[in-house]
Amino acid sequence: MYGTELPHYAISSEFSVGADGVTSVHMKLAQSNVSNTFVMRIPLYLQMANGNTVRITNVVIRGNNAVDATVPLGKLPSPGKALLVNYNADVLCD
Repeated sequence: MYGTELPHYAISSEFSVGADGVTSVHMKLAQSNVSNTFVMRIPLYLQMANGNTVRITNVVIRGNNAVDATVPLGKLPSPGKALLVNYNADVLCD
């Protein structure tokens, strides 16, 4: 690690379930308070209504940018409740 930047993350998510029972999530993850050359791989977690939380992917963001995407999650054992960033304190951020 080089430098002393401390990123800020903001996430929003909206879940939908299709007629076939497949869950999708529309998410927007924004990174701010960093330089244009700052790159971070951010672990993303899915929290379900039954209380289980699982890591589903990593999202890479460079600079002060955002990722806006719809992601299919498949058939879940419990409805999706939220997407979480830094659930296990695995990223140094504010």
